[in-house]
Order: sequence, then C-alpha cells, then structure tokens
Amino acid sequence: NVVSVRVNLLGLLVCCDVGECRRRNVLLIIVFLWKGIIGKKHVGSGPVYPFDFAYTEETNSVLQVGRNITKIKLLVRKFFQSQKAERSETEEEWPFFLYVAFHDPHRCGHSQPQYGYSPDQVKVPYFIPGTPAARADIAAQYTTVSRLDQGIGLVLQELRDEPMLVSSPEHQQRWEQVSQANISLLDITPTTLDCFSLLYPSYSLSGGRSVGLSGRSLLPALISEPSWVTVYASQSLHEVTMFYPMRSIHQGPYWLLHNMHYRMPFPIDQDFYMSPAFQDLLNRTQSGQPTGWFKTLNEYYSRERWELFDIQSDPTERRNLAGDPAYAPVLESLRDQLLKWQWQTEDPWVCEPDAVLETKLKPQCRLLYNGL
Repeated sequence: NVVSVRVNLLGLLVCCDVGECRRRNVLLIIVFLWKGIIGKKHVGSGPVYPFDFAYTEETNSVLQVGRNITKIKLLVRKFFQSQKAERSETEEEWPFFLYVAFHDPHRCGHSQPQYGYSPDQVKVPYFIPGTPAARADIAAQYTTVSRLDQGIGLVLQELRDEPMLVSSPEHQQRWEQVSQANISLLDITPTTLDCFSLLYPSYSLSGGRSVGLSGRSLLPALISEPSWVTVYASQSLHEVTMFYPMRSIHQGPYWLLHNMHYRMPFPIDQDFYMSPAFQDLLNRTQSGQPTGWFKTLNEYYSRERWELFDIQSDPTERRNLAGDPAYAPVLESLRDQLLKWQWQTEDPWVCEPDAVLETKLKPQCRLLYNGL
C-alpha cells in the first residue's frame, strides 16, 4: 500500500494521447485496486487518470481540501472507510494508492497572521535579497511549510492502523546515514516500479524505437553508497508564456547548463512576479536603491548560452567557468555527455539553437546559419 504526499507518482503514465494512456493505465490498476486523491489535481483528464475517491479543487474549495489540515485528515479517514465499505467482508484488504496534494507551501498572503514566524527570525539564503520585504515573504512561506509539516503528521496518524508496504532487501540497510549520490525526480518512477517488482511497459511513440526510463531505481542506495555520479535535467517552460528551453548535466562537483534561448531575457511566471520579494526587487532596481541581492536584475535576466559551475568550490554559482581555458576539457566532456543523453531520450531540441532537427535527413542536425 502506498500513500504519496506531494510526490506525483502518476508520472508513471507519461504518454502523448488518451488511447495510449488508457492502455498503460493498467500499471496503476494492477498495483492499486483502490485509488484516491485529496487536494490539488494537476493531472487530467478523468478517463486517463481515474480515481475511486476524489476531493480536489474541481469540486471543492482548494483552501479546504488543500490547506485545511483538519479537513484533509478527516478526508484521509473517509478514504479508508470508503475502501472498507466497497469490498466484501470475505475479501482481503485491497492495495491502495492515496495521493495527498497539499496546496501548501504556496504562500497565501497572511494579512493578519495569528501564528507563524517573524521576519526578524528567518535566515535569508544567498539567492534571496536581504530586504525587509523578502524577509516577510520568507516568513509567510515558512508558516505554510509548518502547516504542511503538521498536515503530513496528521495524515500519518490516520495510517497508524493501516499497513504500508515497504520494499526492504534482506541485506544490511543504511540507517541514519546520508547518501551523497546525485539523484533527480526522474528516479521516482523507476524506484516505485522496483518497489513492486514491476517492469516498465514496453511501447513506442509514432512507430519509433521503444521508450525507456531515463532515471534509475534508488533502492540500491539503501544498501551501500551507489557508484553513479551523474544526473540530467531539462526544462522547456513553466507557464505557456515562459518558454525558455534548458538542458543540464550534474556530474560530481560540476554542473553544466545549456540555455538555448540565451539571447532573450529569462521569463518570469505570474506567481513569482507578484511575490512581495520580487516586487520589492523591481522597485529598488527602478529607483536605484541597493537591492540587497548577490546579483543585479539584469544579470538574472541575461544568461550565457553555456554555464559551468564548480558547486564544491563555488556553491553560490557566481563564477561561470565555461569560458575559462583551464576548464575546457571539463566543458567538452560534459557537453558530449549531455548531447548523447539528448539523442538517447529523443529530445526534439537536440540540435538547437543553431540547427534544426530533420530526422529523415543525414546529418539530422541541419544548420540554420543564424549566427549562433
């Protein structure tokens, strides 16, 4: 049995059309006979991601099903009661999947806070301006984080009499240890499948080669320190108006980022734009006041095509090593590995920004002669 708190294991069903999703939805159906969701529902549509029990913003106030932790606790209790009511007395307990998606830690603008943190109490990280507005913003977020933490505790209390399946090898485990292995969200699906001894379904898109998972199971890290040192990441957009494709590789102490649209300003999403901290940064920049930040607003917007950082010696990522001749071998090696990963994952941006991908031609990357 599995309870997912803010980690969307529905990523098991990545596909491009409803028909394919319906066919591969059998993955969740086989493992979990009773599926529930409480809180935010950032997936759709219903026929693709069916739930037997659902209390989301589609039919309820998100403040109630996403922030009211007492309400969430009672809904968790109701989920288990409904599961027991559906099965017959002679049936064994059904495996379940419960997805609890808190709306916290999104800040909710505490205009008259009755509890929480004072702006003077918080420690400001280096990447946030050290201003009163930013401190108040952080204090509001920490308040929601604390509520989230209490909410998770209430959910776990409801599980005290419910069995949870945890896959544990018969070898010695690594209790009270911290692994230094690099991991990413791409590893969640392989880890979940490994827990249930399931294979990823075999399929292809548009008649292409078989689709595979680019992540890895994290279960071996429970036994001993894993040997892998490399993880990859990609971003295309957060909101539709924020198109800014990026690809990156993190290997050992080095982190390489490829900003494909480096000639355009880095876009800002609506939530971030309206935050008190960013509004204060804009006002201070416009009026010529000190921003209390470790970089200028222009430096934030304007990024080099390649950014290479040694996060061991430069954890705040202030020195771009991509143009340093001493790091040319490191840059070349990481670029080659990143490009290889893009080809393996059939990344449509593998040739960008100075070429276009034409899969039926040789070579497949056709130069644009655009000066990039």
